[in-house]
Amino acid sequence: MKLFGVACAVAVAAALAGNASAEPAPIAIEYLAPAGCADESSVRVGVIARLGHDPFRGDAPRRVLIDVTEGATGFIAAIQLHEPGKPQPSRRAVGPSVACEDTIAALELVLAVLIDPDHGSAAPGPPSQPPKTFSDLVAPTPQRPGYEPPGWRAAAAAASVPKRPPRYELAISIGSLAGAMPKTTLTFGLRAGYAITEHLRAGIHARGGSDRGELDAQRTYDVGVGELHAEVCSRWWLAIVCGVIGFGSKSVSIERDDGMFVVTDVADYSSQYFLAGGSISFDIPLGRGIIRPTVNAIVPLPPVQIESEGMRRAELPIAHMGFDLALGFRW
Repeated sequence: MKLFGVACAVAVAAALAGNASAEPAPIAIEYLAPAGCADESSVRVGVIARLGHDPFRGDAPRRVLIDVTEGATGFIAAIQLHEPGKPQPSRRAVGPSVACEDTIAALELVLAVLIDPDHGSAAPGPPSQPPKTFSDLVAPTPQRPGYEPPGWRAAAAAASVPKRPPRYELAISIGSLAGAMPKTTLTFGLRAGYAITEHLRAGIHARGGSDRGELDAQRTYDVGVGELHAEVCSRWWLAIVCGVIGFGSKSVSIERDDGMFVVTDVADYSSQYFLAGGSISFDIPLGRGIIRPTVNAIVPLPPVQIESEGMRRAELPIAHMGFDLALGFRW
């Protein structure tokens, strides 16, 4: 079976060599391989041992280019053979094999037969993972416009590998909140997001603010609010439309000034609430940085009421509008 496999290898490689002459022309070799694989000198020695003579000449018009790379399935050797008088080179791939030495052993056999079909032969000593047929060793490399084996476009390939689009983002925000308190107030926030796909992203938004004002001639209020939103957003070009759910809390204190004393009343109020709503943003990219103005509408459940001494003093509207300008970074 082993002799039959070698015979198949010789026959197929001879067909690849095409119209090789009885006196094979010398050949120049260019060879690239990762660290840990055999170097060019070792490959030359292996081929010479199979042929019984040295076919390599550095200035020969006949050239073979070899690039050994390690992929997910193992080591593969790409072969590109340039024959004088033929406008298009022939291309083949040897492998994959788990061990680089197995790919190199198969490569030396293929090179020997390609260079000299009449004298190329297999050296003794089977590889640790021998392929069953010659088609496992040599398979046509897919042809496509502008294709070159990876070793001869290494620099260009490194520069042209598409980068993963940024998926994470983190931003700080400053804005205003109208309706959550008796007056519009200043808020500060933090935004974080993750791009699930090109058009779908998820994120969180935490914000807080406080406000102080008059309820009547004798009473003043001090209100603080904090909210945490979970967002699921659909992105289309620069526009981002989000659905929002989350929770929030408010603290309320009322002071009464009767002209002689200032009395702080502990107000009765809904301190925590769930919320739902939506937002729309416009993404302004600045390289890896972003500027994102956002408008949102939130409905607290239940609405917050301010009561003191058994009487309703103020009620925060059932919905509130927010605006913030976020400045951040994505990676």
